[in-house]
Amino acid sequence: MRIGTIYSLDEEGLLLSVSIYQNPNHGIFVIELSGSNISSLEVRLIDLSGKLLEQHFFNMPGKKIDFSPQLSLTNGVYFIQILSDRGQDVIKLIVAGED
Repeated sequence: MRIGTIYSLDEEGLLLSVSIYQNPNHGIFVIELSGSNISSLEVRLIDLSGKLLEQHFFNMPGKKIDFSPQLSLTNGVYFIQILSDRGQDVIKLIVAGED
């Protein structure tokens, strides 16, 4: 199940796609990239108040990034900000406890 897909056009008009799944999750998720080649990527984890909780940098990222924050996330809503040489996107992330 893919929830939280953002599509944007880069300067050359090429379609870029960023997906995050599982969403909701238990604090561990996958960031999937497709479209144009991205040479560098910054991933920011932000809480509802806008506070930057974590920041990670990736050079020449693959198409999938398994993301496990260093912080133990409590249940709630967070934002993942993706910044690349092709632009930026923000995706809402829901962390929910295990059933």
